[in-house]
Amino acid sequence: MGKQDLPIDMIEAAQTDTPIGQASLALVQNTLTEFNKVEAGLAALRTKYKDVAYPVATVAGMAEAKAARIAIREPRYAVDKAAKAAKDPLNQLKRDIDARALEITTQLLALETPVHEQIRVEEERKEAEKAAKAEADRLKAQAAQLALDDIRNTAVQAVGKPAADIAWTIETLEGQELSIDVFGDRAGEAMQAKAQALATLNSLHASAVAQEAENLRMAAERAELEALRNAQAERDREAAAAREAADLADKARREQEQRAEAEKLAADRAAFAKEQAEARATQQAEAEKLADARRELNRAQDAEQKRLNDIAAAERAEAERIAQAQRDQDARTAEAARLEAQRIEREAGEAKYALIMAEAAARTKLQEAAPALLAALKDCLAFIEKDCQGGDAGPEITNARAAIALATE
Repeated sequence: MGKQDLPIDMIEAAQTDTPIGQASLALVQNTLTEFNKVEAGLAALRTKYKDVAYPVATVAGMAEAKAARIAIREPRYAVDKAAKAAKDPLNQLKRDIDARALEITTQLLALETPVHEQIRVEEERKEAEKAAKAEADRLKAQAAQLALDDIRNTAVQAVGKPAADIAWTIETLEGQELSIDVFGDRAGEAMQAKAQALATLNSLHASAVAQEAENLRMAAERAELEALRNAQAERDREAAAAREAADLADKARREQEQRAEAEKLAADRAAFAKEQAEARATQQAEAEKLADARRELNRAQDAEQKRLNDIAAAERAEAERIAQAQRDQDARTAEAARLEAQRIEREAGEAKYALIMAEAAARTKLQEAAPALLAALKDCLAFIEKDCQGGDAGPEITNARAAIALATE
C-alpha cells in the first residue's frame, strides 16, 4: 500500500518523523550554532578593528588594511553560507508539504464530488418545481386581477360618453358571467365590483340623459339669442351711420375755426419774435463784457495754481527720495540676516546628517547577519508544529524555539 492509500491520521503521523524534517531541524540548529560563534567573536572584532585608520598610502599600511578586511569578511561569508545551507532543505520541505496536501485534497474531492452532484441535481429539481408552481399561481392571480380591473374600469371609461354608449356598456356588463375558473377565491370580490360598476353606470346613464336634454334646451336658447344679437347689430349699424354724418359736419366747422385761430397766433408770434431779437442783442453785449472779465480772472487763477503745483511736486520728490533710501537700507539689512540664517541652518544640517550616517552604519553592522535566516526558521518551525499538533514536541523543536527566542531578545 502506497503513501497515497494511507488514512489522513497515519499520513500526519508519518510526516512528523520524516528524515527531511529531522535533517531540517539539525541544519537549523547547526546554523544557529554558527551564528552564535560569529556573534561571540563580534566583540573581539569590534575592539580590534572599529574606528581604526590605516595608513593605506603606504605598502605596509595597505597590507594591514587588507588583512583586517579578510578577518572581518570571513565570518560574514560563513554566516551567508550557513544561511543558504539551512534555507535550501527548508524550502524543499515546504514544497513537499504542498504536494502532499494537494494529493490528499484531490483524493477527497474524488469521493465528495459524486455525492455533491446527486444532492445538487435533486435540490435543483425541487427548486424548479417550486418555481413553476409559483409562476402558475402568479399568472392565475394576475389574470384574476386584470379581470377585476376591467370590471372596475368600466365605469371610469364610461365617464363623458353619450347615454346610448353607456346603456350598451350596462347591457354588456350585465350579461358578463363571473367564472370560478377565472376569479377563483376572488369570485365574491368580482360580484361586488360588478354590482358597484353597474350602480355607477346607471347613475352615469341618468346623468347623461339629463345632460343631453339640457344640451338641447341650451341649443334652442343660443339660436334665439343669436337672432336677437343680429337685430341689435343692424340697429347699431344705422345709428353709427347717423353719427358719422354728424361728425363730418362738426369736423368741417372745427377746421374753419382752427384756421382763423392759427392766422391770429402767427401774427402774435411774429410780434413776439421781434421783441425777443431786440432783447437778445442787448443781452449779447452784456454777456461779452462779462466773459472778458471771467477770462482775465481764470488766467490769474491758472498761474497761481501752477505755482502751487510746482511746490507740491518738489515736496513729493524729496519725500520719495528719503523713502527709497530707507527701503534700500531695510533690504540690505534683511539680506544680511537671511544669509546668516542660511549659514546656521546649513551647518546644523551637515552636523545632523553626519550623526545619522554614523548611527546607520552602526545599525547595519549589527543587523545584516541574521534577519533572513530567522524568518525562514520561523516559517519552517510553523510547518513542523502544524504536523506535530496533538503530539509531544521533540527535542529538535524545543531547541529551535529556544534558538528563535534567543535571536529575538
